[in-house]
Amino acid sequence: MTDETTLPTSALGSQPNQLKRTLGSGFAVAAGVGTIIGLGIMRTPGEIASVFSNPWVYVGLWLLVGLFIVVNIL
Repeated sequence: MTDETTLPTSALGSQPNQLKRTLGSGFAVAAGVGTIIGLGIMRTPGEIASVFSNPWVYVGLWLLVGLFIVVNIL
C-alpha cells in the first residue's frame, strides 16, 4: 500500500488522498459511443445467424455485405 508521499505531486488533486481529475466530458461521450458500437458488433451477428438455418447462407450474406462495404469505400 502506498501513502501520499510516494505519489507524484502532479497525480494529487486539490485535497489530500484524492487523485486529480483529468478526463473530461469528451472522454465520457467517446466511451459511451464506443460501448454502443461495440454492443452492436457483438450482438448483431448472433441475431442474424439465428434467422438463417443454413450456415452457408449466413457466410454468403456476410461475404456479400463485406463486398458491398469495400465497394462503397473505394
